[in-house]
Amino acid sequence: MRFELDELQLDAQETIRKIVQEDDALDRLDEFGAFDPSLVAVTFQEIGNAGVVVPEDRYGEPPALAAAAQLLGLGHRMLVLTVDYVKERKQFGVPVGSFQAVKHQLADSLKELAFARPAVWRAAATLEPRDVSMAKAMASDAASFVARRALQCHGAIGYTVEYELHRYLKQTWVLARAFGDAARHRDRIAKELKI
Repeated sequence: MRFELDELQLDAQETIRKIVQEDDALDRLDEFGAFDPSLVAVTFQEIGNAGVVVPEDRYGEPPALAAAAQLLGLGHRMLVLTVDYVKERKQFGVPVGSFQAVKHQLADSLKELAFARPAVWRAAATLEPRDVSMAKAMASDAASFVARRALQCHGAIGYTVEYELHRYLKQTWVLARAFGDAARHRDRIAKELKI
């Protein structure tokens, strides 16, 4: 699916160009060095276009659902890599995967992914905003959980460029925040349920 830029997004691009030319542009980047779409609303106000109303959800449901599905795939891939690694890595003459603490980490990771998967499937079937928010929140939490456990089980090799885990970690960190992080989607569900 291709998304065309609407008038609001074109204005946002011009605003970002103006901000990047300022000296304090680096202060406006998120922790990954990129502009978060939610920063656009702030930049409109800072430049003096406070009358512009930026909709909370400019992109619709499909991108959030796609991010949720990709997060599940990333979580699964990180879990497979980790299981393979702990089978091979030996400590005290035995595979690291034989230790009960490692088994628990991997079992918890599998559980998190298993709980998030049906929510993503339901959101794909209905495309209801509440279902998509539930899927995005659960998939973001599950993939982030698996990423932390995968890195813990791999140790320092998980960060190195010689091993592919670092790519999946970075993709997970970015996608977990893209199109609204888990907290934003939980708030959206709570508002819809009036709780």
